[in-house]
Amino acid sequence: DEAISAYRQAIQIEPKYDYAYVGLGDALYDQKKLDEAITAYHQAIKIDPKYAYAYRRLGDALGEQKKLDEAIATYRKAIEINPKLTFVYNNLGVALDEQKKLDEAIAVYRKAIEINPKLTVAYYNLGVTLSKQKKLEEAITAYNKAIKIDPKFVSAYKKLGLVLRIKNKLNEAITAYNKAIEIDPKDTNSYVELGDTYSKQRKLEEAITAYNKAIKIDSKYAEAYVGLGDAY
Repeated sequence: DEAISAYRQAIQIEPKYDYAYVGLGDALYDQKKLDEAITAYHQAIKIDPKYAYAYRRLGDALGEQKKLDEAIATYRKAIEINPKLTFVYNNLGVALDEQKKLDEAIAVYRKAIEINPKLTVAYYNLGVTLSKQKKLEEAITAYNKAIKIDPKFVSAYKKLGLVLRIKNKLNEAITAYNKAIEIDPKDTNSYVELGDTYSKQRKLEEAITAYNKAIKIDSKYAEAYVGLGDAY
């Protein structure tokens, strides 16, 4: 609220201050006031039609509203203005993925990685989309690259574990889930996924222990009880 007030004060003093509108939009976005954020981003773009970051953030807000066609068009405009904005490619890929345009999403993630080979989120999202196409070995490679860059990327370990489990590489999957738990010991989903993997190995005592740890963290986690019931 204080940030919003400060940005509005700046705009009152200087109505053509495009950066202040973007800052206002970002603060409103963080409050989930998406319509107001979109208005602010549009105002920044009206002042400076070449403000690539404003297009990026407008695309993010439109994407949150599931206005995917508009979000995609907006991201493409940002890229047209500044082809080096790697996060725009990444977010464009997410929107394309949501539209089931998986080949286009993969191409966009690869472009982001080409520009910035250390963009962990692009490797992660690439892995997610490749998994949807059943290209599991390629997905494993993508997740491992994300982890190599950021060894504390919990979600990448979890997705890696899931793909390894599908591939029936169960010991490797257990290693991935245990690494996720080591980084975030309160992640109930990791314990459930670990329990499911132990169950697949018929190591039921280990599975029961994993499910019970999830329940200890969140006593209302239904999936943990289901797994526990199956293990018993």
